[in-house]
Amino acid sequence: MGYYVLLDDSPLSFRIPNDLDDAACDAIRRILESRPFRVGLRRAIREVVLPYPERAHVQIRISV
Repeated sequence: MGYYVLLDDSPLSFRIPNDLDDAACDAIRRILESRPFRVGLRRAIREVVLPYPERAHVQIRISV
């Protein structure tokens, strides 16, 4: 089994206006936690990273 070292940790933050009502906040939270959103996020990250051949040995992990 190979071992990996964390080279960089890039958090992704979502900021929403503080005057949104609870229903809007809940709707946003449901979207961010949904499987389609996570799949789309993984796809977008893959599209950005794949063109770089240097990343061949890099393992990317998306945690939610």
